[in-house]
Amino acid sequence: TAQPTLFPLIVYLNIKETLEYGINPADTVSCNAFLGYGILLCGVFGDPQRGRDMALASELILAKSPLPKIDSRCTFISQGCIFHWTSPLKDTIAPLLKGYKMGIKYGDISSTGVNQSLLVSHTYLAGCSLEETDKYTSLNFGLLTAESSDAIQTQLTKYDTHVWHLVVSKLRGIELEENETDFDGILKIAQETNNTGLRS
Repeated sequence: TAQPTLFPLIVYLNIKETLEYGINPADTVSCNAFLGYGILLCGVFGDPQRGRDMALASELILAKSPLPKIDSRCTFISQGCIFHWTSPLKDTIAPLLKGYKMGIKYGDISSTGVNQSLLVSHTYLAGCSLEETDKYTSLNFGLLTAESSDAIQTQLTKYDTHVWHLVVSKLRGIELEENETDFDGILKIAQETNNTGLRS
């Protein structure tokens, strides 16, 4: 998804497969096809309303035949990449919180972290109180676990949320606790683990 030339090709292959074989609510191809095409419509083709329609189509597929284990992932994609183009950021907060909770419930730690990270940033950027923003930074779900199959991604979302915590604490005039990781500590972790996303 981070490769600009590969991402559209994958989306188009998913769409082709969906058109050829029909919508199969039992797998993620159809949802991925609609969500991916929605992202392209919003960000590349400049048609956010049609992009929103694609995200709604994905939601209809999930509503007809729920796949709880991918609900958290679909939520952060639709709310973080599509719906914010056509609706106020405040409208994304409740769905992102729901996506966060679904991710915890079904053990999708990576999607849980992305939902939380978007929840925190959208709360701040929507002009909510610093106290409310900080409340979402303190949600704790133990992102870094030995069982995690995507340690780099979960580390990125954990520390991305912690960066927001540091920013909000600074703005509120709250001192860091003695052993709390600061910005330099996060940068050191990023360099030691060669995590370019976190370093940026």
